[in-house]
Amino acid sequence: VNQDLSILRKERATLYVERKKLVSRSLDTTKIDSDIIEKHNEIDEIKDHRELKIIKVLDLASKKMQEKAFSPHIHIQFDPIKKKSMYVVDNHCTFLCVKKLQNTISRLYKIKQSDRNQIISSLGTILPDHFPKRIIKADIKHFYESIDFERLYNTLDKDWLLSHLSRNLIKEIISQYRIASWSSLGLPRWLGISAYLSELYMRDFDNY
Repeated sequence: VNQDLSILRKERATLYVERKKLVSRSLDTTKIDSDIIEKHNEIDEIKDHRELKIIKVLDLASKKMQEKAFSPHIHIQFDPIKKKSMYVVDNHCTFLCVKKLQNTISRLYKIKQSDRNQIISSLGTILPDHFPKRIIKADIKHFYESIDFERLYNTLDKDWLLSHLSRNLIKEIISQYRIASWSSLGLPRWLGISAYLSELYMRDFDNY
């Protein structure tokens, strides 16, 4: 669908260019105006069709997630460039479930992902003042793999900000990660929710 839209939009853009040439030469644009309207209608029709498909997928996913037997599912892939295992979702229901959990954690715990461009911009603002400074860039080796989830879960459990269902879904995701990774520690790398959980895990350290 997106590919079809892209083609139609390019064709429409070409028609607009041709129309501009006709106008500059004071020629009749009736035919090309009709073609442009036709392209508009084709694009609207495809967009409506795409919206209906999205609504159908969301509706099915919503019903699936409300079932008692629902369980989010992740699987492991190996990144040959970074030479690390990454964890991804393999169906719409799990994808939407993880996205919803991310949004809920971010909203309730007021977690905002760090913006590297903003950090660099801030450095550019404070560096020119000629006061002596030391900039330390550090990285925690195997950060995601070393997080103690039990400690993190205890924080979630004691705070009572997340619903019982949300906590159980997070626990199920981590349980699948433990089985796949053969480890009792860590959060699944590359899974969106892990970035938010890790921010929460490191909050006391970051505020120190």
